[in-house]
Amino acid sequence: MSLKPVAWMKIYTPAGHYVASCNDESAAAALMAFYGDGAEIRNGHAKKNAIWREGSESQAAGESYDFVVNTIHERTRPIDPVIDHDQDRRVEEGLEQSRAAVRAVLAKLK
Repeated sequence: MSLKPVAWMKIYTPAGHYVASCNDESAAAALMAFYGDGAEIRNGHAKKNAIWREGSESQAAGESYDFVVNTIHERTRPIDPVIDHDQDRRVEEGLEQSRAAVRAVLAKLK
């Protein structure tokens, strides 16, 4: 038995009809090339979840499936935020305040 993927991509025709669900970005790219301009790959069923719209991208899916795969990865994979020194210091101060509060509560319980 295969493992269920973390997220399924929903495939919509240019007319907005749901036609497929994929867990492979290359298969989704092939379907975009097949359905043509206006077809969408969504990360969910809502229009706001569109992660690829054929004809609106800088390159068509039929020209390069790899381009589609890389674009989907960029748009769906979380990016680690850059934390500067001040933010890191504030987080540490907040954690230390929380620890002190917990120690005070535990001391009262003894």
